Amino acid sequence: MTKKPDKHQVIGIVGLAKNTGKTTTLNWLIKKNLNETIGLTSVGLDGEKMDQIHFLPKPRIMVYQTMIVATAQSCLDESKISYDVIEKTNLFTSIGEILVVRIKSEGYLVIAGPTTNQELSSVLKMMKVHATKIFVDGAFNRMTFSNLDEIDGVILATGASVSPNMEETVNQTRRIVDLFNLKKTSYRIKNSEAKIIFSTPQGEVYLDDKKIASIENILNDVGISIQKIYVKGAISEKLMDALILSRRSHYELIGEDPSRFIFQSRRFKYLEALNVDLSVVKTFKLLYVTMNPFRPTHQSYDANEFMKALKNNINLDVIDVMREE
Repeated sequence: MTKKPDKHQVIGIVGLAKNTGKTTTLNWLIKKNLNETIGLTSVGLDGEKMDQIHFLPKPRIMVYQTMIVATAQSCLDESKISYDVIEKTNLFTSIGEILVVRIKSEGYLVIAGPTTNQELSSVLKMMKVHATKIFVDGAFNRMTFSNLDEIDGVILATGASVSPNMEETVNQTRRIVDLFNLKKTSYRIKNSEAKIIFSTPQGEVYLDDKKIASIENILNDVGISIQKIYVKGAISEKLMDALILSRRSHYELIGEDPSRFIFQSRRFKYLEALNVDLSVVKTFKLLYVTMNPFRPTHQSYDANEFMKALKNNINLDVIDVMREE
């Protein structure tokens, strides 16, 4: 009889930067949940033997008997583990078709999963038939689960690689945690093809591109009272600057999900001063934060100080997976 999954059946793991301990977090999660039938995949290629930025050995992903894994054919061919193919997905990457397999012997494996959210959604639906707990290794330095209903929760890995300054790393981590807490908008999108929608008392203004000149034309029109601005896709720094420089205030800025605001920094303070409310169409539950005080190319943080600073600044559980390991 298959064990009934808990409310967080599918969990995504993302890193705030390279070498923040994302793979170590994943290995820790696998060990912690060996009583489950674990599923494992990734967004694109991850788990390379050498870190391609600093050329340092990376923690490998250990897989165990009965685990359900979705990865590219060539990754399986190069491994020393044995497995049974459950399903051929007919989804192809540059290194082969993605196969859903059941692991028969433990060992280390490179995970190269689907490269798009649509493909990931399809693969996760296949895996849910066989696994009670599924982990998705997200791509480096970006959120990759936008508009994906199959993801039930996210774990954020932060660490000293974000910045040589620990205070800056803590501040960036807090900002990402705040983004996950953004409210879900009540706004209903009537034109799914529009890149930007300006909602006004007189109706809606649609843009089919995100050219700054087009945006500025509307922002600078004093005859238009803007109540909401919906942006499809990335909210770039240039777009943010156009909003700020227009001095428009007291409106709702809507993104598709928290990741669309992920690379903004001091600009948030300007928006706050203009009484701009941020919201999202799709929310994700941030379960907890893992920390890695080690920095590969510079001085590392003191682990105890880093843990204390994070706990004092974010209202979430913080786990030092390096010590847990």
